[in-house]
Amino acid sequence: MHYHLILGILCWPVVLMGQSRLPQAITLFPVRAGTETFYPQSPPSADSVVYLASSLRQGESGTKADPLSLTLEQSLQRLNHTSPALRMSDQLVGMARAERERLRSFWYPMLQASGAYVHMSQSVEVRQSLKPYAQSAKEWLGRLLPTHRTAGASAVGSGSLGTLACLPELGAALESGLSSWLSPAVSSLLEQLGSQTLTFPILSSNLTGVQAQLWWPVFTGGKRVYASRIGRRLVDGAEIHRSETKATLQARLVEAYYGLRLAQRVTDVRYRAWEGMQRHFQQAKRLEEEGMMNKADRLFVQVARDEARRAWETAVHQQDVALHALQVLLEVDESVPVHPASPLFFNESLPPVAYFHQLAGVGNYQANQLSLQESIANERVKMGRSDYLPTVALFGRQSLYTHHLPSHLLPRTWVGVGFSWNLFDGLRREGKIRRARCLRNTLHEGREQVLDELQVGIDRLYAVMQHAQDDVAALHSTIQLSSELLRIRRKSFDEGMATSSDVVDAETMLAQVQVAYLVAFYEYDVSLAALLSLCGIPETFWEYMRTGATEESIMDKEIV
Repeated sequence: MHYHLILGILCWPVVLMGQSRLPQAITLFPVRAGTETFYPQSPPSADSVVYLASSLRQGESGTKADPLSLTLEQSLQRLNHTSPALRMSDQLVGMARAERERLRSFWYPMLQASGAYVHMSQSVEVRQSLKPYAQSAKEWLGRLLPTHRTAGASAVGSGSLGTLACLPELGAALESGLSSWLSPAVSSLLEQLGSQTLTFPILSSNLTGVQAQLWWPVFTGGKRVYASRIGRRLVDGAEIHRSETKATLQARLVEAYYGLRLAQRVTDVRYRAWEGMQRHFQQAKRLEEEGMMNKADRLFVQVARDEARRAWETAVHQQDVALHALQVLLEVDESVPVHPASPLFFNESLPPVAYFHQLAGVGNYQANQLSLQESIANERVKMGRSDYLPTVALFGRQSLYTHHLPSHLLPRTWVGVGFSWNLFDGLRREGKIRRARCLRNTLHEGREQVLDELQVGIDRLYAVMQHAQDDVAALHSTIQLSSELLRIRRKSFDEGMATSSDVVDAETMLAQVQVAYLVAFYEYDVSLAALLSLCGIPETFWEYMRTGATEESIMDKEIV
């Protein structure tokens, strides 16, 4: 059988008689969690309440989880290993570095290899009809034969055919027969030749080729220089974003960690106040039974006790909420109670606010990111201007393998230099430059606005820290006075020199002062973490923490 935890806690005061505790009576109200039984011998602190509640839940589920005690440094190390936001920022840094390498690649030549197999419906040939040449030959022969006849006549009279001079009839007959025989034969041959077509094959219908191509820009108008600068700015921006993520996570951890620490300490204060009210109620009830106190005073004490119990239960609920927030942030299982071991602290002295203003002007993450983006926009303006200049590049081509591609038609090696110059593109370059200028001016104005708002934020956080310092200094002595007042009034009440309302007022005042004291510590720590994050120096938080005064020195004192 499982008893609810709150039942066991509420049963402890019932067996408290006067100011003495009866261990043998307390053991009559055990708190069971699964197979384990707890026999409380003294009122629990806030840490033990959390542990018992966790043990009860684990007992019901059949497993047991020990409380996890973590310092703030250990919590930050765990957060840095488990935070998805930090892993995502690391990926963004990797992306920026990859983009930087991509932009650097424009400095190197581009070498490509390509190949293809081509099948054409017919081979590539050069065809030439012989008809014009045959017609020219016929015309030439037509002019040649009469000339030959005249030349033959002169030759007969002058020399080589001189022997025919004596035979004029034979010469005339021979010339006439030769002409009549040559003209039809040559004409027929030329006619046949003119009807033919001369074909020269150039390329086969099946072609194959593999070649390597080189393209190396040697002048781009400065585009590669500006692109390399943009790549470096992108990496710097990603690293600043990662640092900002770490600082933001640290500030969130300080808020959640010390939020749980505050909730536990407030729960402890509220429990002590309720315990004192319960003890005083038992005394008032005994005095009423003895006729030494009227009913109205006893009811006043009872109401105060119930109010103290309600405040304690509210503090326990707030502690559960703070515990869950820290478990989610650190990715700790809900069944494992987390105990913050590092106490709240504060520093008695701080640097002047001008010191933080100066640091924020050069170290604020958001302002630095805007400055980098403004620099990138300025480089884009320069890249837009470089579009007005030509691009000069070396190029070359080498055939690695060819089939049916004669080398005398397609050379195996090409090298050369060329340029391209965009003379008019419809004012696209002008629009690109204007847009980059507007973006640069917008980022500049945004950075100025961020710096102005940053000054206001620093002043506000610094004022909160100063107010917390004043509260701590004032409440430190107030707690001592309230503790002494409560001790005196308890003793006076036991001696009949003080009323119940005096004791109740002293109990209530001490609890309120202690809570305000703890809240002042918490506000100081959270504001300090946020201030250092705004200034870009979150790592100095640990130095402030090591040199600060803690809340344990005065809060752990028992009132006798």
